[in-house]
Amino acid sequence: MARAQSLVFVTAMALLGFSVATTQPGQADKKAEEVYKNIKSFKGQKAADIMPAMHAMSQALGTDCAHCHEGQDFANDNLRPKETTREMIELTKELNDKYFNGRPEVTCFTCHHGQGHPDPIASAFPVQPRLRSGSSASADPVLAAFAAATKAPAAATHIKLTGTVDDKGESHDLTTYQSSTGKFYEAEKGKYTIGWDLKDAWVDAGGGKNVVPPPDNEALIRYGRTFWSGVPKLTQAASGTEPVDGKPMKVVRGTLGATAVKLYFDATTGLLARAVYFDRSIVGPMNDIYDYADYKSVGGTMLPMTVVHYESATKKIVRHYTSATVESAADEKVYSPK
Repeated sequence: MARAQSLVFVTAMALLGFSVATTQPGQADKKAEEVYKNIKSFKGQKAADIMPAMHAMSQALGTDCAHCHEGQDFANDNLRPKETTREMIELTKELNDKYFNGRPEVTCFTCHHGQGHPDPIASAFPVQPRLRSGSSASADPVLAAFAAATKAPAAATHIKLTGTVDDKGESHDLTTYQSSTGKFYEAEKGKYTIGWDLKDAWVDAGGGKNVVPPPDNEALIRYGRTFWSGVPKLTQAASGTEPVDGKPMKVVRGTLGATAVKLYFDATTGLLARAVYFDRSIVGPMNDIYDYADYKSVGGTMLPMTVVHYESATKKIVRHYTSATVESAADEKVYSPK
């Protein structure tokens, strides 16, 4: 039963463009080989560390699950790239053990830069793979300006957005609900439904709603987050400036939960243009990047009508919203996994 539920989660997360750990409650601290079949390179590692490692390698090579795995049979070794990957894992382990005391300083990204084959010239990626410090000015004025621009009228507690999502050359109808408290519901027609009610994050890929336990749920919550009504509370927040695509940006660095983040705000409008989450895995660091654009005033609040999630330097999922309405009431059950 646990393996079946894990398969549901893996499938659903692949549809959304990312992988997260899919261990069930009570399994996170088990060894990988006790939860997954045919584990070789990661024997002895925690089961909860396996899927973040898969995502890190996919991002570094600009690939997806099908590069190494046949369909849903993740255990078989029929594809040559899977064995090559194991060889490369051993190579990076050897280098890191010999020169960096075991720290994952040499990673897949060191040579691949988002390409399937090593590239001596780094591909353009939205941000550098490391979190860089800058000036340490207060972040309060930047965050307050954004909160003011996106604050909805007191009577408006929900947003409904409709449009399309473009993913791997396919386009599907999309319906999203957001609450001013941070809850969300999203349905991509014919593929998935996801939600977050501030307690449980869940996904339905056609087999019923499945709750995604913490810390695995963080990637799902990010995917549905539009930062309506401001930014969740950051710790150790400071601000500076950095350009993005030649445009001046005010940047807020801080920690959201246990994750380091950088938020880029347009220096002219004060609106959020980019959110970058700095994650770690047993094979090295990775970035989770979202761009927000085409803001529109809806009922007195500014909403991004285009949201881009970068899977890698060469792959992205784009959500285009064509209509948005601010509502005073909504069925709260839509956000719940029950």
